[in-house]
Amino acid sequence: MRIFFLIVSLVCLFSCQRKYEKEKWATKEDFGPPAARKAMLKDLLANYNLKGKTTAEILNLLGSPDFKTDTVIAYKVVEDYGSDIDPVYTKTLVLKLGGSIVTQARVDEWKK
Repeated sequence: MRIFFLIVSLVCLFSCQRKYEKEKWATKEDFGPPAARKAMLKDLLANYNLKGKTTAEILNLLGSPDFKTDTVIAYKVVEDYGSDIDPVYTKTLVLKLGGSIVTQARVDEWKK
């Protein structure tokens, strides 16, 4: 029984997080953001020092954003619709810009 719990724990540990991979992050899916983004977010924030990067560097690293203005670049990480046509939960990586430099990287969550 101990071995079973150990195996289940290891599977959860390794499947819940993964290293950032540019191609998997940028992959487009028909409905919502790529599922891999959720698992890569922690590694991306911890190891890629997004604050201080230029807009060009961000676009090169993360690909086309889901939302972009002169002051914000945003990437959807999770978008859950439940059983409705409107989202019931979203998680978004928001990069605030000062000119063309990222001044803040944060994760916004919204729940209905």
